[in-house]
Amino acid sequence: IMLLGLGDKDKLTVEIIRQAIGNASRKARDLDVKKLAVSIDHLILKDFDAVEIAEASQNHLISDNDG
Repeated sequence: IMLLGLGDKDKLTVEIIRQAIGNASRKARDLDVKKLAVSIDHLILKDFDAVEIAEASQNHLISDNDG
C-alpha cells in the first residue's frame, strides 16, 4: 500500500494529482510492482471532474509503463 500526500486541500488541483500519480507510478515501477491500482473516489468528492481525474491518472500510468 502506498499513500500519497497531496498538500493543502484548498490548493489541490488536477495537475497536482496527476504529478502525484506519476511519481507513484514511477516508484512502483522502480520497485518492480506488477500491478497498481489508484483510488480516486475521495478526490471526486472534492468537486473535481471524475473524467478529468481518471484521464490524467490513466494517461500517466500508461505512459510511465510503456518502457
